[in-house]
Order: sequence, then structure tokens, then C-alpha cells
Amino acid sequence: RAASLGQYFASDDNAAAVVDAAVTLAGICGDDGNYMEDLQSIVFVEPSCGDGRVLECLLKRCLNMGISTCTVLAYDIDDMAIEACEERIRSSFDDEASKLPPRAIQQADFLSLSKDGLSRDIAGAQKGREDYMCVNKNNYRVVFLGGPPYSLGPLVNGREPERGLDLPQQFLRQCLIDLEGDAVSFLLPERSERDANALQKDLPDCWKCTTNSVKESSFDFL
Repeated sequence: RAASLGQYFASDDNAAAVVDAAVTLAGICGDDGNYMEDLQSIVFVEPSCGDGRVLECLLKRCLNMGISTCTVLAYDIDDMAIEACEERIRSSFDDEASKLPPRAIQQADFLSLSKDGLSRDIAGAQKGREDYMCVNKNNYRVVFLGGPPYSLGPLVNGREPERGLDLPQQFLRQCLIDLEGDAVSFLLPERSERDANALQKDLPDCWKCTTNSVKESSFDFL
């Protein structure tokens, strides 16, 4: 099942590396080491959360930093993965759930998500938190993180479909172009480095794509 959906689940070390980069890109801490004032404007989005390893790592980081005012969204197209993710988060934070940021875990096709849909999901996660009503919706800083599926997509008659873009490319474009995200921290196969560089021409001049090597052979199936 995991292979047919292109699912690969990162090791704890690589999940931590993704979260480290995402927190840095979010600009939570200034050069002086102090937290930025408007943490409510930060939204972390994991487009393909799988069994929740990266999400768990992110929430632990928020807990350790004492940050409970950003917003966290997680999506996955696979209902079994969503169930596993929800169970992981429940078991990991059962006694500290109230200290975590507002969050939502949803079964959905991230590649079909619109900007309006993302805004609605952010508002849904923040529902009941009156302190978030003052946030200017145009000032959200949206940071995508995680690891999208690595294959060309679900198998068709036992074979990968022919597509102009494989799934990592589609997820990058969805995050940066269609949803106009502010930053992306993804765990990607080596072939995606050239895809990220090619994507640069479609992005504003202020954008910069950088890559870092991570530990090899650190993926496993759910």
C-alpha cells in the first residue's frame, strides 16, 4: 500500500532536520535570540503527514520552546495514514494537549487545495480562540514542511502513470506557486534538486532554493 502511494516515512533524525529548517525559515527567533512578537501569524502546514513523525517532531519543538500561538495544519490523502497520525499525536501529547498550538489533521488531497480552502482550514483550526481574531489574514507567514510522496503517483494497472511532473515537483509548485507559501522545508530525493532549481525561474527574485544532504537509507514503510 505504501509503495503504491509513493509513501516513505522519514527517520527521527531526518524529521528533526526538516523541522529545524522550518522553524528557522519561519523566523520565530530574531538575531537577538528572542521570539518574534506576532507568533499568531505563523502557520505550519504539512501537506503529506503520513503517520505523523514530522508533525510529532514539530509539536514537540513548539512545546519545548513554549510556543502555543502559531497554527499547525496536516493533510494526507490516505485515511489509514491519518488514523495512524492522529493516534501518534494523541499518545505523545495526551497530558500536554492544552499547551500545544491550535491544529487540525485532515484527510484531503493537498494538490487540490485552493488558497481559499487553506484560509478556511486555518480559521477552522483557530476556531474558539478569540485571541486569533485580530490576526490580519493577509499577514500570515505560511511555512510548508515534511516529505511529499516520491513516486510519479499511484500505480495504474501495476505501472506508474506518465506525467509531466512527478509528485515532488507537483507538491513544490502547489506550495510555492498555487498557494503562494512563504517557505518550504521538504525532504526530497536527490533528483528533485534540479527540479527545485528549475522552479526558481517561476518564483520572485527574492526567493532562493538551497539544499542540504541528510542521512541515507533512513526511510521505511508504515
